[in-house]
Amino acid sequence: MRVLVGVLTGHALVASHLHKMGRTSSPICQNCDEEVRETVYHYLCQCPRFASIRFCTFGRGRLPRETLGSLELKDILSFCRQTGRLLGEIS
Repeated sequence: MRVLVGVLTGHALVASHLHKMGRTSSPICQNCDEEVRETVYHYLCQCPRFASIRFCTFGRGRLPRETLGSLELKDILSFCRQTGRLLGEIS
């Protein structure tokens, strides 16, 4: 449940949020070579490292921002589990 709350509010343990809290030195995504801030949006919808899992879960390798509101909660949680990210938050 905590994973979903974090993803939905943007307060998941991704680099940009951890950087704001002073828990990491950089907000840049360490999972890909794009040199972009790792936000919940980047992780869930854009990060190339997770494109195949995203495709299997949501039917697309990249998701446009406007589709975020229509994603099934069970699919978001499944994606998080399959990527192995945010697992420390799952309770």
